[in-house]
Order: sequence, then structure tokens, then C-alpha cells
Amino acid sequence: MNQWTTLWGYFESYREDDRRLLTGLAFAFAVPILMAYGAAGFVYGHLEMLTPLGFISLHGASAWLAAMASLSLAIFTVRGLFVSPQHRLRARSLQIKLLLLAAIATLCALIFSAFQSSSTNAFTGPGIAPRSEWLLLPLPYVWRWLLPLSRDFMGSALFLVGGVVVVFSIVLDRSKVRGAWMPVGAVVPLLVAFAYLGSAAYDYAAGRGLGALHDTDAMQAFAANPGRHNVRTFISLWTAITCLTTVPILCSLAARFIRTTNRKS
Repeated sequence: MNQWTTLWGYFESYREDDRRLLTGLAFAFAVPILMAYGAAGFVYGHLEMLTPLGFISLHGASAWLAAMASLSLAIFTVRGLFVSPQHRLRARSLQIKLLLLAAIATLCALIFSAFQSSSTNAFTGPGIAPRSEWLLLPLPYVWRWLLPLSRDFMGSALFLVGGVVVVFSIVLDRSKVRGAWMPVGAVVPLLVAFAYLGSAAYDYAAGRGLGALHDTDAMQAFAANPGRHNVRTFISLWTAITCLTTVPILCSLAARFIRTTNRKS
């Protein structure tokens, strides 16, 4: 396990150009995720936010504020990626303001959410287009192929494969094999992505009564509040996308780790 936890040290040992490229790649993956999350808050009027106490549901003004925070972070990241050395000081000032805006918006979203959860109608409102599907692309076209991933036996199979990969890495680690934990970084995010893709496909199809699905509860939930149903589908879809984006970054770090240890030996 020590090999896995020291990957950050090997990241710092990258040449400046390599480190900048890898950091830029991570930021480039983060920008679409942050922008999509922010857009979902405005379009659907609902969002799910992860807090130390777990996920909380935001709607109305609290969702809009969380969306504003996410878009601020996206602009912050883009500004950091595309800035010339001579304008770095001015860009740093703007980035500080964007971070402050994101922090204030997040705090206000949590406060408004507390008002909303106290059985009041304060700070509530619909999204711009709660039935919109463009943020759910490509689900409208591929849900049939992803739906088998939502079956119970598939969830059990994915969990089993993940367990086998972890045990395999533990055995390699105890055998002093370099890069023993690389399979975990490469395979486990893929398995999590498959599970969430199945969940997203099921939520999309079940709410609309597509195919052979006849989930009355899902259809009623979509009819009563399409924004909330769509944002939960959106969260599942983009959780899968986020997991997929981590794979090349983790594999790059692990490959660098193996090369470095081979040179030292």
C-alpha cells in the first residue's frame, strides 16, 4: 500500500513540462464536469451536493447558488490554464475573486437549503427547462445498450470483480511487485462507472416508460417533478464520466512510478 500512497511524491518528481501537461489534463477534464453541473442547476432547478454528512438535495435558489459556485470554479480553472506569464498577477487576482464567489455561493446555498428543509416555501422556484434532455446526452440514444448494467446480477458481478482486483493487488504488494496497486487505479474506476451508467440508463428509461420497463413509482416521480428526476439521472451519468476521466491520470502516475522505481533498482 506504501507504493500507492507515494504516487504524489513521484508526481512531484516529474519534469516541469510533464507535470504541467498532466496538471493541464486534469484541469481540462474538470472544466466540462464543473460546467455541466452548473448548467444542470439552472436548467433543472435541482442539484445534489456532497457534504461531510452525505448528499443533500438542493432546489430553487439553493440549486442556482450551487450552480453559480460550480461555474465560478470552472472559470477559475480555465483562467489558470490559459494565462500568459506577463498576465499571471492579474489572473491570480481574478482567480482569488472567483474562489471567494464560489465559497460565498456554496455557503448561501447550504443556508437556503436549511430554510427549504424546514417546511417553508422560501427560496423555491422551477428550473429553466426541467424536461430538457440535452444535459443527459448520450442517454437518449444509448440507454438500450446501457440498461443491462442496471440488473441486480450485474451489480453483484461488478462488486465481485472489484474485490478480486483489490485482492490481486494486495497479493502483488506483499510479493514486492512494483506498481502492485496499478490495477486498482485502472479497473475500479471503470467498474464504478459501469454501475452508475446502468443506474442512469434505468432512471432515464423508467421515468419515461421506455422499453419493457413498467416502474410506476419512477413514472409518477418524473411526471410530478421532472427536474428532480432528471438531475438524479444527470448525477449518475456524470459520476460515471468523472470516474472514467480519472483512469488516464491514475495510469499515468502509476506508469511514472514504475519507471522511476525500475531506474533506481
